[in-house]
Amino acid sequence: MARKIVKKLESNEKITVKRSMLGLYDDLIIFKNRCNGCGICVKACYKEALKLSDAITHKGRLVKKGEITIDTDKCTFCGVCAVLCPTNAIKMFRNGEPASPAVDSEMLPHILRDVTVKVEKCDPTCKLACKENCPTEAISIDVEERNGNITKIIGVHIDFDKCIFCGKCEQFCPQKAMLVMKPFHGMLRLDVNRCPKGCQACVDVCPSEALTLDESGKIKVEERFCIYCGACEKVCPEKAIEVKITRVSYDKIASRAWLSILEKLVSPEYAQEELYVSSIKNYLGNLEKAAT
Repeated sequence: MARKIVKKLESNEKITVKRSMLGLYDDLIIFKNRCNGCGICVKACYKEALKLSDAITHKGRLVKKGEITIDTDKCTFCGVCAVLCPTNAIKMFRNGEPASPAVDSEMLPHILRDVTVKVEKCDPTCKLACKENCPTEAISIDVEERNGNITKIIGVHIDFDKCIFCGKCEQFCPQKAMLVMKPFHGMLRLDVNRCPKGCQACVDVCPSEALTLDESGKIKVEERFCIYCGACEKVCPEKAIEVKITRVSYDKIASRAWLSILEKLVSPEYAQEELYVSSIKNYLGNLEKAAT
């Protein structure tokens, strides 16, 4: 058996788990400020190496987010958690470089998420709406100026290490120059009749500002900005929120392990439907090859 060395380091900013084995040096890092305690990584971990503590609320405010802990005896450094984390809180590195072992080994498919920009459509009169409305400050813009006024937008750059694919940039762009492909699709339901006056724990934990307070202090829902992480459901003291992932954007079924993850993230029925559709596509593809 190959000798491996695993170390866990923790600071106020992050948890780092290190492994060295057969000349490979793996680092799994959880950035605490980015983690909102949604628990998607816990659901996806097939080794059950991750656990999530309960969030703490007091008088309708979030006092402490749920926190992830790692069982180093169970973790295999597959990187599934890093691939599926909706807030970019988990990163996997191999020999100092970003890595996705689960994707490279075809255990997981490529998750489809992207932001495309047609800069030729950009108009300087937009007041840089995409950048100003980005909740994670993931957008930077190159401009030409004259006398302190923006005369031309020459470049829009997305920092995918920060982007959570909420779609706010697309919605606020007046020229429709941006298109966001979300990795998760689903539904968000809020029973406002169950919301106690002054409670805003869900607003505190929402990374995309899909939940905000209106002028009267009531919770306002903008589902088009929801990333379906489900953190709001976990912190709601009155169980007034329901969040479900109904579909995941990916290229192709990679393995039985991926189907198992879909069963947990979405439902067993969805996983079976995806398997059926994949089988039909493969069958038709083989027929097409045979005919040529």
